[in-house]
Amino acid sequence: MASKKYDLVITGGQVIDPALGFGSDASIYIKDGLIAKVEKDSSKTENQLKGFDKDQIIDATGLIVVPGLIDVHVHLREPGREDAETVLSGTQAAAAGGFTSVCCMPNTTPRIDSQETVKFVQDRAKTADARVYVFGAITKNIAGEELAEIGDLVKMGAVAITDDGHYVQNPEIMRRALEYSKMFNIPVAQHAEDNYLCSGGVMNESYQSTRLGIAGRPAAAEEIAVLRDIALTRLTGARLHVQHISAKRTVQAIRAAKAEGIAITCEACPHHLY
Repeated sequence: MASKKYDLVITGGQVIDPALGFGSDASIYIKDGLIAKVEKDSSKTENQLKGFDKDQIIDATGLIVVPGLIDVHVHLREPGREDAETVLSGTQAAAAGGFTSVCCMPNTTPRIDSQETVKFVQDRAKTADARVYVFGAITKNIAGEELAEIGDLVKMGAVAITDDGHYVQNPEIMRRALEYSKMFNIPVAQHAEDNYLCSGGVMNESYQSTRLGIAGRPAAAEEIAVLRDIALTRLTGARLHVQHISAKRTVQAIRAAKAEGIAITCEACPHHLY
């Protein structure tokens, strides 16, 4: 006989919720699409499941059960590069991996630097398998020369600005972007890699790049870019998010900035950890 008190139970998995500081083998009881109770597994759990039909039980033994994950750096490629990815295919992949929300970068063709392109992605996302948050461009056409209409982007629904894949080399433009972002209460996400130091480089500058005869990109290029932007964030009181960091000294600089009270966050890619 089906349980009348709950519609579904997920049992046997390791439930982890960092926001609540919870991590334990537990069962999750669901009613009307909402979590009604989380109970640590015990010797009584098996008896408690006797009131459920088989189709009301999800056995998560050996699995980790977490809230929907958020990917803050996704390339959905639409508009313009639908041959590589679309909003639909990208969110299908996200949902399959347990990600219920994604932040899409503006490095599309055309760039997401206008209200029209923000709305285009939002319209495509209405039937997507994951929630899509749109990042607008810092500069027009991600060219680094002139600020995009940041207020218009935010008005249409952009939640942050970035020239992802391109470092805003001009410090005056970056300063103004941070000032505008503070006005609209959004963060600026920066691809931190000095263009001049990295010009022509295709891998990390190291013994291996020299041995292979391949132009490298020094870790100092990332460190210098981050240190500059920390100074500008300190000056403006804005919020800075550093994208895909990969250098030890960058981590140290961000930790020091956090300790100072600067509003800074960062992200890393899986391959950078290996």
